[in-house]
Amino acid sequence: MLVSDVRLEEAVFVIRSKAAMFWRVKTQRERSLPILPELRGLFERLVGERAEGLLFLNRPIADGSKQPRERFGSAREFTVRLEELADEARSGGASGEKEIKRTVTAFLREVGQIPEKRIRQEFMKLSAKIGCPDVTRAHSLRHLFSTRAQELGMNPLLVQGILGHKTLEMTSKYTHFGMEAKRLAVSQMLKEDPVLRDFIDST
Repeated sequence: MLVSDVRLEEAVFVIRSKAAMFWRVKTQRERSLPILPELRGLFERLVGERAEGLLFLNRPIADGSKQPRERFGSAREFTVRLEELADEARSGGASGEKEIKRTVTAFLREVGQIPEKRIRQEFMKLSAKIGCPDVTRAHSLRHLFSTRAQELGMNPLLVQGILGHKTLEMTSKYTHFGMEAKRLAVSQMLKEDPVLRDFIDST
């Protein structure tokens, strides 16, 4: 995420593809999600006084022990710089997307990008700490969210929108109801439906 993806005045953040960074949203759909009051302070600290750049910074740059290679005054300035790097890589003999991406990624590391491998390592440590060692990928949280949201009665269309799925069918693939959730749903239905309740009482 970039600083420009956070809109504190609207209390939302945006999930979107970023072609210049070679980063694509899996569903290819841009979406806005709410910044909950509990997280507003975190977003404010992450943004700070910066106009643009990576929202989450690696530890040396975040703690000030290392300065980023460059700073950016606007989202446009950041994108143009990445496009310039890609053009320089092409004119320097880079023949394919992989080589160009390597150049851009090296630059992003120098302005604070956290390597994906490091994120996964930290995520796995946290999962183990809270007693969920089997949850080894952040992506698994999408499945957990979908399941819990629908177990708690969230409108399936809202779940679809939050996850960025094109269809409810895709959302259903992310939802894994356990037996207890099914039991509670049926029990609740029986309590609220007088016809079913009368039928059961008469048998």
